[in-house]
Amino acid sequence: MTAFIIVIFVLIAGGIIFLIATHQPRGVNAAALEVSPAIGTCLGCQGPLSALGREAFRVGGTSGGWKLLFGEWAELGEDKVPLDVFACQRCRRVELRVPAA
Repeated sequence: MTAFIIVIFVLIAGGIIFLIATHQPRGVNAAALEVSPAIGTCLGCQGPLSALGREAFRVGGTSGGWKLLFGEWAELGEDKVPLDVFACQRCRRVELRVPAA
């Protein structure tokens, strides 16, 4: 029984350490919209776009019952797709584009 508790503790501690090590803060710096140079025009209002950087979006993996049963093991088929993020200075619309090769 004691060995079982130790194993559970080690697994939980390892999971917490993994989450802390891989955590990336999210959010958009509002000042970036004012400072960055305009890149193209907005598809909605034709206003100037500002580059916000490149983000990696998660695709693939599983959902529903498989995620419930297997937890993070269900995400082994997951991949990340890098996309350039742009924001309109006028209407605040966000656009995603595939990075140039």
